[in-house]
Amino acid sequence: NQSTIVPNASSDVVINGAFPGLRVATQGASGAIINAANISGPTPSTGPNTGITVDTTLNSNSASGSADIVNYGNVSGVTNGIAANTVNGSINIVGRFATLTGANSYGIFGRASGSGGVNIKTPSGGTINAGLIGIAAFEAQMPTGGAGGNVTVYNSSSITSGTNTANLANSGAAGIRAGIFNNNTSVPNAAITGDVTIEN
Repeated sequence: NQSTIVPNASSDVVINGAFPGLRVATQGASGAIINAANISGPTPSTGPNTGITVDTTLNSNSASGSADIVNYGNVSGVTNGIAANTVNGSINIVGRFATLTGANSYGIFGRASGSGGVNIKTPSGGTINAGLIGIAAFEAQMPTGGAGGNVTVYNSSSITSGTNTANLANSGAAGIRAGIFNNNTSVPNAAITGDVTIEN
């Protein structure tokens, strides 16, 4: 099963309050958003908490639904521009020629827990503005370490990152951060396999 949202270029979304601009949330089924609309709030500080989000992790399920986002519109969120979370499912985020803004945290955030991988690709001519990290891509093995997916980031967009660490302990500002974690910790685990690739 898969749930999909496909807004067109004439369907601009304006959100006033702490809600996502576009959201697909499932209990393990795959979710996708193909967006051409501009998404924002009345002001940068009163817009959606996340512009676009796909989350397949509801109710602590262990299913393997994927999260796919293709974006053509300018997207702004108070916290994140675009975000995706899965359990044992792959994340694929493709940005086109647009401006993405995550005022307080991430321009693009992808996190796959379990065996899923993360793939993020942005184009030349795009712009990413972030309060903390422009692109964050992580795969976390859970509940125990094991064979996982790969993490790849291919970025051709211009990134401006910030220094807002107020609500994110032990996080440093960066243009791009990517990695594979052992059960969401930094403890090494030789059983984990997978590659991390960044091309900028």
